[in-house]
Amino acid sequence: MSDEHGVVYRPGGRPRVRRKFTRCAAFKVESLELISNAFSFRSECMPQSLSVVYIHLVFSTKERRPYLRDGGQRQSVHAYLGEVSKRLDCPPIVVGGVEDHIHLLARFGRAITQAEWVKELKRVSNDRIRKEGIEEFQWQAGYASFSVSQSSLEEVRAYILRQEEHHRRTSFQDELRAFLRRHGMEWDERYIWD
Repeated sequence: MSDEHGVVYRPGGRPRVRRKFTRCAAFKVESLELISNAFSFRSECMPQSLSVVYIHLVFSTKERRPYLRDGGQRQSVHAYLGEVSKRLDCPPIVVGGVEDHIHLLARFGRAITQAEWVKELKRVSNDRIRKEGIEEFQWQAGYASFSVSQSSLEEVRAYILRQEEHHRRTSFQDELRAFLRRHGMEWDERYIWD
């Protein structure tokens, strides 16, 4: 049974406001006197899910083969990976890398898992790279991903943009080991390099 204000009365329970008047259960109607104030709570409710998670994704070509030596082709692959990531609701901040691996910094979407995101990025880009002439092209099976705080975004972005300079001195393996150590991640050398 309900009254003209949409309050539903349950035997032995508290009155409730019907959903047609509000979608937020952040308040409880204690008495009829609060009915007039109940609608002011709508602006304080958060009916949607919000998330701000930044991910630094790193993965290499199969056996770290230098398939992406050509700078123009590499830029095309980076742009395409950014486009695919955006379509997956994970807008990229920057995509970079060198001939044998990729770095992608993105704001991670709410409706996809990391595994699905990476799988789709690799699958779609792998098909495109093969169609563009590198028929034997493959990405490695695994990947590494690291959380990035809002305060570190610019530092990580700059790091990704300096990949060519960085890899004149450091190999991909040494770079990844340093990331893993910095983030306190354990790994097994027998299985990380495919």
